[in-house]
Amino acid sequence: MLEMEMNLEEDLGIDTIKQVEIFSKVRWEFSIPKIENLAIADYPTIALVVDFVKENSSKAPAEKETPIGVYSVKPVETELPGISSDFKVRIAGTPFFHIPENHIDDSSSTALLFVNDGWEGVKKAFSTCKELDKSVKDLVIVVKGDEYQKGVCGAMGLGKSLAREPRFNSCRSVSVESGVSQEIIMPAITWVGGPNELYLTKKGAYQKATYPQLFLDSTVKKENITYVVTGSTGGLMSAIMPNTAKIMGGKYILLGRKDAPPMELMDAMKLPGVEAQYRKAELSDVKSLKEVLGDIEGRTVLIHGAGIDISESFERKTLETFEKVTSVKVEALRNLLDSLPDDTDVVVFSSVAGRFGNRGQADYSAGNEEAVSIARNHAKINNTRYLGLHWSAWSGAGMAEKEGIKEMLELAGVDFIPLDTGGDIFNSLLASDYTGEFVIAGSMGPLTDGFCHVEKLDTTCSLPWFDKGTLSFKKREFAYLVPGDSPVLKDHSLDNRGILPGVVGLRLMSEGLICDSLERVNFSAPFVIDPRENLRIITHLNGEEMSLFEEGGAGYFTSNLGKSGHDTINVEISKGNTLTKEEVYEKYFHGPLFRVIERVESIQKDRARAICAVNNLKEAPVSDVFNPMLVESGLQVAGLIEMQNATTTPLPAQMDRVISSPCQGRVEVTAIRCKDDLKKFDVTGLFEGKVVLTIKGLQFASYKKRAEKSDIEKYASVKDNISSKEKKSKKELPPKAHDSSSNGEKAQQTNDLPSPVHESSLFDESSQNKNDLPLP
Repeated sequence: MLEMEMNLEEDLGIDTIKQVEIFSKVRWEFSIPKIENLAIADYPTIALVVDFVKENSSKAPAEKETPIGVYSVKPVETELPGISSDFKVRIAGTPFFHIPENHIDDSSSTALLFVNDGWEGVKKAFSTCKELDKSVKDLVIVVKGDEYQKGVCGAMGLGKSLAREPRFNSCRSVSVESGVSQEIIMPAITWVGGPNELYLTKKGAYQKATYPQLFLDSTVKKENITYVVTGSTGGLMSAIMPNTAKIMGGKYILLGRKDAPPMELMDAMKLPGVEAQYRKAELSDVKSLKEVLGDIEGRTVLIHGAGIDISESFERKTLETFEKVTSVKVEALRNLLDSLPDDTDVVVFSSVAGRFGNRGQADYSAGNEEAVSIARNHAKINNTRYLGLHWSAWSGAGMAEKEGIKEMLELAGVDFIPLDTGGDIFNSLLASDYTGEFVIAGSMGPLTDGFCHVEKLDTTCSLPWFDKGTLSFKKREFAYLVPGDSPVLKDHSLDNRGILPGVVGLRLMSEGLICDSLERVNFSAPFVIDPRENLRIITHLNGEEMSLFEEGGAGYFTSNLGKSGHDTINVEISKGNTLTKEEVYEKYFHGPLFRVIERVESIQKDRARAICAVNNLKEAPVSDVFNPMLVESGLQVAGLIEMQNATTTPLPAQMDRVISSPCQGRVEVTAIRCKDDLKKFDVTGLFEGKVVLTIKGLQFASYKKRAEKSDIEKYASVKDNISSKEKKSKKELPPKAHDSSSNGEKAQQTNDLPSPVHESSLFDESSQNKNDLPLP
């Protein structure tokens, strides 16, 4: 039983580091402002901690910031169940695939509604749902087409909101791409209790999942851009546009229905480097709209912020209301795109009501989802950029400020976005080169029920052998404790000293990040670890630049986040020398964990092909952009080519670009020396005929390469930039060494790692047990 006089460390075993964490949480929970020179040692008992709270919580409370997150919307493959033989439905609409007779029952309480007439079909579906017999309590909306086709996403948005309405016990929305087999359709249709939103393709099914985006600051380049803004006379757009103009510069065409311009907004837009014009426009009239916008040329960005909301129960909504609400989003956007240059980038202000559905907003949800789909399709056709921004409720401006709506959302546990915070996020997204859908919200209460939504990233290390601590999650600075005797180093060592594999270092850097590729990868200096020691390495993200460096040592890797997709290299490989697995690893030093090559089918002077068995290291909780053992196979196959001509041990030094996809099994890996630069290699990997690995511009360096002065200076600069933060945050870091002394003092560590200051050789000649060892 706890007593007030118990000592935190002596009686409860809470060490100093844990006490710091406890004090941090106490300060947060009781709104206690930061206290300079606070000595934790002054509060050793429970009673003294309680006194600390009583004394300080009465002071001016620290204002809590609403934690607003940015979430990427990504497809996630979904395994379908078996067909439910008990599933019975009544049919509504015109079927576009066969429903077996044993599943049809006109008295069933479940209706299967077919939607197959584009956007007009969505309006028909709304009316059909209104006319359904009251005995229908469960609904499955099945839409013909994929997410790029007219009406599909609008129908899905309608269904997602109907799932929230008291009128129905449940509502699931399923889109069916042309050519999908019955073997895929029927399990999805009969999936009672399945996800609210499901997309079927010829290959299977997927949901749209929302994952936390580790938000990156964007470097603003003020360019000669014309921004066409709708809804500019409304509260939200007029509130955020002046600051956007101040940051971005450029020309702003502000569209509205009123004759007179909004003078307060126009005055606020009088900024250096900014030109602002107000133009009266009727978004429903494409002919007059073309006249209003006909003079626009050059790079153009459309910011479609116009919208109206008439929130009321589904049973009270009319088709007239539905068309009024949706036309501002759907027909208006089509008219705007018909009136602007084809290469216009599009930003759609949508809502979480569109992404997840919401009670009383069936029309608003359908309109927003369809608008984002229009923008996505426009970008695909014209090779332009789009942003579909699903905002939660804003405080200080916007529709949620209406009487009654704010209180309802607050009761549901929905966090409001502060005006300044939302504006900053919008400006960063606008300035970035991101494209796609994003949800911007704090807590969303019950809105995410029925969807694949990841609230927060798992900050534990995905590699089971390492401990992880946090310097700053917001700025993405993490520290890892790497035990010198960990299995990953035992199987990647020379002379009883572990070498941190480059693929493992890249994995640590990219953990949890959502990106398409890693680019400009540099292994500037290797991490060398004695088995008796522990190594502390730090990852740091600055914009899109990542670095991994060793505390007090020479190890240093860097990389950039990229957005490139897979490439295929078509290589003809004639019959050459073959190698068995045993022959390969007589040349390589790798232990069992890294023996990924099963056999080399052909190796020639400038190319090689091998079959590799890829069994992933434990995957990161969110991102699959970097599959370490798959990339390792590519490095090893290319290394076999390089070692044919190497006089010293080659070491991977850099990669222009690397992309890998999740797979487990046998992968055909091909490497070829680049014709335009004989120092570089390109690598591709195929798994079941699909490209899962692309490495471009892989280059090796001599294993004896000394640390370059430029590398040392760069390492020192990055280290200095965060050293002060690190010192302040040591309470959160893994311990540097295990306590092995009896008096509680930390064991003395030796450090025989090479010092970058002296530019010493990484290994002497005498320490090398082979001269032909590539070191991926």
